[in-house]
Amino acid sequence: MAEDNDTITSVDDLTSGDYTVALQTGTIAYEYGVANLPESCIQAYDSQALAYKAVEDGQADATIYDLPGTNYAIKTGQIQLKTVGDEFYIGKAPYAIALSFDICEQYPEILDDFNAAIDTLCDNGTLDQLNEEWCQ
Repeated sequence: MAEDNDTITSVDDLTSGDYTVALQTGTIAYEYGVANLPESCIQAYDSQALAYKAVEDGQADATIYDLPGTNYAIKTGQIQLKTVGDEFYIGKAPYAIALSFDICEQYPEILDDFNAAIDTLCDNGTLDQLNEEWCQ
């Protein structure tokens, strides 16, 4: 939400119907919004960049999106917004990394190598360190 907005303190405030919420269609955040917010409050956008822009420009009061991605965009200066409240809808938006069938056929060992690299990054604390530095 906008950096100067102090009236919204959690996602629960958005259910009142008093705020306009910019949501990217086709996402878990959009599904959450449709299920939990008054329909009249939802503004649908084709991309999260447009949803962020709507909030930055004052066309919407807030947006809902994944916390790591939003925090990264804030931290790197891509957006001038802030996050509020606690993370919610935990376990409903799993992340995945997709590899094309073509790349897997061309390099049959890539999936095992990729999984081993992820395991190493988890085991040695690098993923936690990156998460803390860029996504919180």
